[in-house]
Amino acid sequence: TTQIPQFLWEAGYGHPEGEAAYREGMIVVTEPRRVAAVNMAKRVAEELGEGFGDTVCYHVRYQNNLSENCKLKFVTEGILLKEMQSDFMLRRYSAVVVDEAHERSVSCDVLVGLLSRIVPLRQALFEETRGEIKPLKLIIMSATLRVADFRDNLRLFPHAPPLIEVAVRRFPVTTHFARKTEVHRYVDAAYDKVRQIHKKLPPGGILVFLATQREIDMLCRRLAEHYRKTRIVYDDERYTKHSLIASRREGAENAKKAAKAKKKAERMPDEESVASSSETSEDEFGLAKGDYALDGDEDDGQGANAEGDAGFAATTGLADDFDYGAMRNIGGDTDSDDDDAKHAARAAQRVAELSAATNKADSSAGNHWAADDEDSWGDDDAGDADNANGGDEDEGDDDDAESADNADDDGAVRDAVAEEDEPDGEFDTLHILPLYSLLDQQSQQRVFQPPPKGTRLCVIATNIAETSITIPNVRYVVDTGRVKNKVLQRDTQAQAFKIEWISQAAAEQRAGRAGRVGPGHCYRLYSTAVFANVMHKHTDPEIARTPLESVVLMMKHLRIDHVGNFPFPAPPEPHLVKQALVHLRRLGALDDAYRCTPLGASLAALPVTPRYGRIILDAVRRFGKRAPQVVAAVLSITAVATATMDVFVLGGDVKPPRALLHPGSDFVTFLRVFNAFAADPSIEFCRRVGIVHKTMGEAAALRRQIEALVADVVPESASGSASSAGALTASAAAKGGADSADGTALLADFDSNEVMA
Repeated sequence: TTQIPQFLWEAGYGHPEGEAAYREGMIVVTEPRRVAAVNMAKRVAEELGEGFGDTVCYHVRYQNNLSENCKLKFVTEGILLKEMQSDFMLRRYSAVVVDEAHERSVSCDVLVGLLSRIVPLRQALFEETRGEIKPLKLIIMSATLRVADFRDNLRLFPHAPPLIEVAVRRFPVTTHFARKTEVHRYVDAAYDKVRQIHKKLPPGGILVFLATQREIDMLCRRLAEHYRKTRIVYDDERYTKHSLIASRREGAENAKKAAKAKKKAERMPDEESVASSSETSEDEFGLAKGDYALDGDEDDGQGANAEGDAGFAATTGLADDFDYGAMRNIGGDTDSDDDDAKHAARAAQRVAELSAATNKADSSAGNHWAADDEDSWGDDDAGDADNANGGDEDEGDDDDAESADNADDDGAVRDAVAEEDEPDGEFDTLHILPLYSLLDQQSQQRVFQPPPKGTRLCVIATNIAETSITIPNVRYVVDTGRVKNKVLQRDTQAQAFKIEWISQAAAEQRAGRAGRVGPGHCYRLYSTAVFANVMHKHTDPEIARTPLESVVLMMKHLRIDHVGNFPFPAPPEPHLVKQALVHLRRLGALDDAYRCTPLGASLAALPVTPRYGRIILDAVRRFGKRAPQVVAAVLSITAVATATMDVFVLGGDVKPPRALLHPGSDFVTFLRVFNAFAADPSIEFCRRVGIVHKTMGEAAALRRQIEALVADVVPESASGSASSAGALTASAAAKGGADSADGTALLADFDSNEVMA
């Protein structure tokens, strides 16, 4: 992310020295998230010694530091797509770098598909115009990309592009799986694991991955409360806590490990002997890998995969359906016969069924309906979801034959640790910071700054920290294996947020965060069986789970007539494309021949979905009211709409005043809250009434953007909207003084069952 753009710069792209090779156009790097675009631009500017905001700039939604001298620009994917609507050939650029392509957002897939046609077209025009139009270089980057979707896709790239594999980890990362997979109370499991790491392990930052903002806020509060009574200072320069514990084991454990390693070396091939010796080699703190195993891990000496899956089965009521021998073979090194494989497959199927049932139950309490996304199609990590708030739960220690010999020594060590874990008796303190997309930029930047002296950094984040950004000095990663994804409701074509298992590729990305600045450890709060049999290898492309109206309309506006033939890396299902075409025709965005109409061009210019755009244009043309623009702006910030009347939530107990809540309409509530914020846009006001300042600020910026665009497109759209199919009906909705003061009207698109009251 930071080096490839510099290689291009040094090769002459982006500055006058590249004129001889036709490389003088800007270099643009796309990122899936705003925080990554901003921070990578700042980092590259520092490394190049160029001015940040001068030669190296960034451009994200509502914010940029562009200058006339900009030669290297970091942007979000949606920003570049918007630029293509006015300059399809991207003539200002000599190189485009698509970073983190494995995330497979809709914007990324559409962007790659368009660029796959622009690159050869620019080359052909370069040859025809004898240099007037320059060639374009395209680089697609990812650490865990499913390469076949790109390189083997002849529709996308008729000639397979060259593939360069680069080692992405500079330091080894040891992975520790959990013996017991917590299906519901994974936040509690993360709380326990952070405490163990902070108490027992050597210096280094901790990065915890959770699914939602609500979970992050809860865990931050619990850890802060626990460590508020800390009295002894954490010293990362002279750390003796764990070496003290290790010294108590030295006489008993190290001798046994050496003997065990010697026996293994005598019976294993040479390469396995080398691997075995690496298990007993010591690091800079005088510790072997086994010393980093914590309570509840598969490699903690208390039982391996079978015990973990037995616990998983017992807690989920599926004990009768699990064959523990087969499950041991799933995660272990021994071979299994056909019967064991059948048992394993049956067990994996039951785990998958349970996971689906759990998601259904959890999502019913915390689904959040999405309207529009960042830069029209993809927010970086929007939203919040409810989760069960449970207390601490101690995990039992089941001794087996492997650990029986060490019981006395380990017992003494655990007794010593328990004595030290009294109130006011922790050895050090924890610097706890949240990280998610709704945080303001200043708060997000805190994770990149050194923690106060005498504290250990602990960042609790969503998948926003999974790729692109590098948090300094992270040595330990705690991975719950959960992520909040948008899923498509096929019957209504609406989207809901749902907590799901991450993919294996995403799990590897998370583990890699621990190996950026030194050797690290990743603690996965799920078993090897869940990793191997429940998690998919790669994340499904977003285009398979999102409405396609905005994508199809943009293509039609760019005069791409045959959307079904578009070179997507992974084409969407044909019926979804057809459904989008039908909806757009009913909205009047497409004519009977499915060509873009003047109304469709107006809708394409608005940064909201075509349905919201149509409501806005029709309401403004008929009534001249601002209310629909405000509501559409608020709904388009996907984190805002929740399943309850607590429309905006901070994750705490603060609720909006009753005067802001409308008993019969969430939309009127949105409007009232927005108007209250417009009267007092301070952070203090937002905290007092329980709304998110950053969200409201973005909604206000989106409203201003919509108003400016509507002023340009309403005259053009008014002439063509009256005869379009599926015209909106309107009727007054004022039923009393309060509603009349809101100035709202009932607007309904009867074709899509989308109603605003």
